Amino acid sequence: MIIVEYYPAGEASPLPNGSRTHSFSTFDAFKEWVRNYVCIHCLVDFKEFAGRNPETIGDCLDMGCGCEIGITDETNMIVWNTKMALPENFEEMRNGQNT
Repeated sequence: MIIVEYYPAGEASPLPNGSRTHSFSTFDAFKEWVRNYVCIHCLVDFKEFAGRNPETIGDCLDMGCGCEIGITDETNMIVWNTKMALPENFEEMRNGQNT
C-alpha cells in the first residue's frame, strides 16, 4: 500500500475525496494520480534545474508539487525509475510560449 499525505494546511487537498491522507492499493493508481497531480510548471522547473527533461516518476516528484506531499511505501510498491510521459504542451511551456 502507498500512503500519500498532503502537507499544506491552508489549501484544498488534491488527493481523492479532498482527504489529507490517501492510500493507493496499486502502483498504477498512484502513478496515474502523480500524472494528474504534478503541475507542468514544476516539470519545467525540473528541466531548468537538472538540465534535462523529467523522465521518471522520481523526477516528477523531485521538486515543487512533489515537496508538498509525504509518501510512505513500506512494501516497496513504487518503482521510482518508471518512465512518465510529459504533457503535450511541455515544450511550449519550457520555451515560455504559454506562461
